[in-house]
Amino acid sequence: MAASDSERFRQASTPYGSVVQRLHLGVEGAEYIDYVNPFAFLFHLCRISTTFAALLRMCVDAAPRGILSLVIYGDEMTPGNPYRPEKSRTLQCVYWIFTDFPQYVLQRSGAWFLFATVRSTILEKLPGGFSQFMGMVIHSFFKTDGDSFDKGIMLHAQSDGAAFVIRARLGGLLCDDKTHTQYFSLKGASGSR
Repeated sequence: MAASDSERFRQASTPYGSVVQRLHLGVEGAEYIDYVNPFAFLFHLCRISTTFAALLRMCVDAAPRGILSLVIYGDEMTPGNPYRPEKSRTLQCVYWIFTDFPQYVLQRSGAWFLFATVRSTILEKLPGGFSQFMGMVIHSFFKTDGDSFDKGIMLHAQSDGAAFVIRARLGGLLCDDKTHTQYFSLKGASGSR
């Protein structure tokens, strides 16, 4: 039986490992979750799309000192009937993008790259809750050891085989008030001293 396109994409081999990897949470019911490795993802996209590789190289060339600005977007969603939401099905969805992309790219929902989706009930089991999870997410982009946007990652353009390095810094987190309070363990708008 032939593998589906999504399964081939999931298992695509890159110097940074497979595109979809495992993140250790260590909680009951979800020892590990799947996430899209940003380095492997970008490498694979550059390999299969000459247009994307050219766009990324253009952004790196135009960025101040060649360092892109990374924004992480987090939000909660509840699939199903909006008139009868079921809290146990609520998901935390984490996406990311480089703000250096042109405006016509930034305004398209398909240009926001998925990092992971996790049930909120699983994240509530973490000792540090949602903020511990966000720490894991940020660490996946900016590791102290191994591959990191701080140090730069090597990508290859399929069209001419030229290699280029992409570096990025954290430009910010984009989320609503509820998600901000969850990610930073704050009291929120209705909190008291």
